[in-house]
Amino acid sequence: MTDSSKIGGGADTSSEEASLVDSEEKVPPEKTAGIGFWHKLLQLDDTPESIALGAAVGMFIAWTPTVGIQMVIVILLALVIPMNRLAALIVIYISNPLTMIPMYYLEYLLGLQILGGQGMNYDEFLVFFNEILEIANRETFWTATKVFLEQLGYPVLKALTVGGALLGILTAIPTYPLTLKWVKGYRNSRRKANDASPL
Repeated sequence: MTDSSKIGGGADTSSEEASLVDSEEKVPPEKTAGIGFWHKLLQLDDTPESIALGAAVGMFIAWTPTVGIQMVIVILLALVIPMNRLAALIVIYISNPLTMIPMYYLEYLLGLQILGGQGMNYDEFLVFFNEILEIANRETFWTATKVFLEQLGYPVLKALTVGGALLGILTAIPTYPLTLKWVKGYRNSRRKANDASPL
């Protein structure tokens, strides 16, 4: 994307937000899996480095127990990190209603291992998590987020945070060079195809 894709890049904020909303509407969560998921990244109009950095940041955030405010975190981080925020928003959708509980349970187990504690098995975690989501779904957005974090409780939230941070780092680090390689390769192939095509 051009500089208008980044917050704090000197462009008009209102036009940036309009662009962000338009782009978000074109990238619904259910259509960002598999080939379509990466195709959205490859087609972003920005430097490969900015797109790769946005993808890496989005990957890290996707693993954090911040459901409900992940998009807000991306927008805030884009104020200080020269990344493509749409790339980050696309990647955080790997944490969606279908994958969220398995991802959270994995980071919960990892957090318990690191902290040396014992916790719930998967079935218990599933019931616990669904009960919290059911309570949160009856509230407004910000109240639901507050309820969600409060109901998790400190021991569970601590394990999720520790495990999520580690998994976020381990997945974000390779995301940058891989995305950079894919974006550059895609653009080179498009450039060669355009050069080879008749006018």
